[in-house]
Amino acid sequence: SRDLSEKDKSLLKGLLNKSIVLWLLDGYDEIAQNVPSHLHRVFEQLLNTSHHIVTSRPYFNTLSRSVRAEIVGFTDENISKYVEVFVNQLRDKFLNALFEGEKVLKFLRVNPRIWGIAHIPVNLELICSIWSGTDWSETTNLTMTALYEDMTVWLCRRYLASKGTSIQITNMKLYEECASELTFLEALAFEGVTSNNIILRKELLQK
Repeated sequence: SRDLSEKDKSLLKGLLNKSIVLWLLDGYDEIAQNVPSHLHRVFEQLLNTSHHIVTSRPYFNTLSRSVRAEIVGFTDENISKYVEVFVNQLRDKFLNALFEGEKVLKFLRVNPRIWGIAHIPVNLELICSIWSGTDWSETTNLTMTALYEDMTVWLCRRYLASKGTSIQITNMKLYEECASELTFLEALAFEGVTSNNIILRKELLQK
């Protein structure tokens, strides 16, 4: 609320008093076991509101609710449709979008492990984005390590592009340009894994 104007604060207060705000508590399982002390009261109040949605991994959800829905990943049909829409948006790059989409799907299906992770929407988006700049059509045995390396390279290039830096460079030069950022993220990931924390708090970022 510190960034809200007085007008916005007044508007929000009015909406809260009328109980017409739908609260979304995303990732309940990631915070429920370790709610920061200064948020205890706020957290309890939100859970007692009449209109709220809680998302959580099922094995951590101890709340009793009358309505439950399960969020699932893409089905096989969803993957096919997503790829179709994705390549159609790049018609200026692909001469035959339909054929290109079929190549993507064929590649995914002949690589079972990659087909598996493609059911997670964000992974499929990354794979399709990388495909637009990488020809994997003749690759029948792409390892997960190679895939994740391609993802890292693609994300680094997008990061440099957002800073206005030229991305027409070799991968080695790319890693040099992003060395400090990658080192930081590697250390952060390692700390998260070793401390068994999904939420990386400010104290960890400052270490």
